[in-house]
Amino acid sequence: MQYIRKRDETIIKFLLEAENNMATSNNLAEALNVSTRTVKKDIKELNTVLSANGALIESLLSKGYKLVINDNLLFEQFIKGLKITGNSKSQNIPHYRYERINYIIKKLLAIDYYISLDDLADELYVSKSTIATDIKDVKQRLSVYNLKIIGKPKYGVIIDGGEINKRLCIAEFFFHNSVETGFLASDHAMFVSRASKQEINDISDILKQTIKKYKINISDASFQNLIIHTIISIRRWKFYNYIKIDKSKTGKFKEYYEYPAGKYYKQQLEKKLNIILPDEEELYFTLHFHCKHLTEIDEISSDSELIEETINEIDQMLIGKYGLHSSENSLFKKYLRMHLPAMIERLKTGMSMRNQNTYNTFGKYPLAAKITLDLNKIIEKNHKIKNNVDEFTYLVLYVNLLITEVRKELKKTKVLLVCLNGRPETITILNDINEHKLDFNIEVDLHDYYTLDNVDVNDYSLLISTMPISESKIYNYVLRENVSYYKQIEEAVNVFNFSEINIDKYFKKKYFFGGLTANDRLDVLKKISRLFTDNRKVFNTFKSEINSEIETDKKIVYLNPKINIDEDFILIVILKKSIIWLRQWTQVVVFVNNRNSNIKDLYKSYSLLGKVLNDKDNINYLINNASFETLLKLVKEAN
Repeated sequence: MQYIRKRDETIIKFLLEAENNMATSNNLAEALNVSTRTVKKDIKELNTVLSANGALIESLLSKGYKLVINDNLLFEQFIKGLKITGNSKSQNIPHYRYERINYIIKKLLAIDYYISLDDLADELYVSKSTIATDIKDVKQRLSVYNLKIIGKPKYGVIIDGGEINKRLCIAEFFFHNSVETGFLASDHAMFVSRASKQEINDISDILKQTIKKYKINISDASFQNLIIHTIISIRRWKFYNYIKIDKSKTGKFKEYYEYPAGKYYKQQLEKKLNIILPDEEELYFTLHFHCKHLTEIDEISSDSELIEETINEIDQMLIGKYGLHSSENSLFKKYLRMHLPAMIERLKTGMSMRNQNTYNTFGKYPLAAKITLDLNKIIEKNHKIKNNVDEFTYLVLYVNLLITEVRKELKKTKVLLVCLNGRPETITILNDINEHKLDFNIEVDLHDYYTLDNVDVNDYSLLISTMPISESKIYNYVLRENVSYYKQIEEAVNVFNFSEINIDKYFKKKYFFGGLTANDRLDVLKKISRLFTDNRKVFNTFKSEINSEIETDKKIVYLNPKINIDEDFILIVILKKSIIWLRQWTQVVVFVNNRNSNIKDLYKSYSLLGKVLNDKDNINYLINNASFETLLKLVKEAN
């Protein structure tokens, strides 16, 4: 740490606690028991130190002095060594619980000493019991990064964990998560305010040079992410927060294809920025290059046999539970084989690939996200890893690709062709359809009239016959009466709509909450659980299955708990006011209970929900007119 005089510490503390971080020279002179001339001299000298640590004391004509913080992360690192805390009433004190949680996390990440709950309570203007409750959520959020909160009587709490994990967490909470009134979202330009533009440009140029020289193919998002991690590395190194890598792994990392790139990148940073980085940093950069490197084939060493076992187990689960079949040559399996080894390696090293469109993806593909929950459990079990939301999102995209592949099969109109006693007639019909190039997705079965007793006609959506069949119970029935019969087929096929579902079966008034008042996630779940007989058990299931909840960027959260309720229904909750669920603002809560997990029924349900809930006008209308009748109206229009 950098040592400064006690008088300088007093100036910083005084300005931190002053309104708007401002004070007159007379105020400062009185606090220091010195002359105003000495104050001016002290501030000039102090600015030499502050300017290198993300802050500056500006002199404002006729107003006094103002402490301006240009780099929050760097300045927090600086004052942690001085153990100074600012309690300025002019600070942006968090009003919402989720804001406090993020504030506490950032505070703990920036300091390396214990801080008491009393101090946090005073700083945030809340009670100690409130902070104690918030700490529970802080622990849950930090566990994603393999970090822990440890407490010590009479001392307080501190973050415990590896330096790499801390840096990943810092990147998320200081740079990617912008906590603003109204929403939480990634702010990709946030790093610009954390360091000088020149420093950013220098790092960017060195990174471009490195990946070009060593042919490291990384995405644009990964490029920006690596710039952020480089800035964090330099800040952390400056305050002696070094990477510690197990010596047993050092040899392995040096064998990586990307190791020369990591070494070169470190050397160029040192040369350009006039710094000296510890040797471990080149291994840290190597890990980033290694885990962000996009490859056409699997270049990452892994247990290919275990990968195949995992894919086979996933395949059996998809077939057995959802009826989703994928061929060996399907894009789904091809991409899964390429993605899994790299993903597993990233998760084991803590270098996860960020996905900027996570919550947007969940909003677009909630069914794929639901199915991915089961797929993800198999991967975590087999490879002894814990996935995160960003890597999970890529799996959702692959599952949606599979759904798209089989959707054509699901949407096929099954047609039964019937002739009196010969196939030549039916072959003629088939050729006639092909000749007219009817744009139908039709699966055709051929049967003679006398074999109809052995056929379940309910499996078909359309029946075409060369003779009248009075006993037909099929919804669409076309009789080949003239040469323009294919026009009848066209009309009949257009009547069949794959998205149609039995509205009365799924949408029931008792499973609709309109204008529900709730304070937070648990409050909502508690009120939902009252619908069910064994409400305590249901509530505990909802409460504990936090990892099965899919938040979206459309103020919608989809619940996917394993609850044994012998009834098909779609539960929809419209909240009177938006709340923060876990990380996203939410005003609509959805739970689809399909007993058999039939993929066709699930697809129909989620497709219909998408038409209603993903339409901005529809959702606003439903929120403003939160009644079951309004919901039915929108559902029937969309069905």
